[in-house]
Amino acid sequence: NDGVQDGMEQGRRSGIAEGEAHGKELGIASQKKEVALQMQKLGYPLDAIAAVLMESLDSVHKILAVVG
Repeated sequence: NDGVQDGMEQGRRSGIAEGEAHGKELGIASQKKEVALQMQKLGYPLDAIAAVLMESLDSVHKILAVVG
């Protein structure tokens, strides 16, 4: 029974970690979508928007600090 309990606990922890990672990815995607929409409103060309979307979120924040 201890083995079953350990297995269930380990599965639960990995499920939580996976859920957190997925949530973080969704948050990043959402922020990048907002950035893309703002850039589009400001008239940036699509290639510039695409380049920003390929950057890490950290880089996007640095770009916004300069552009904003």
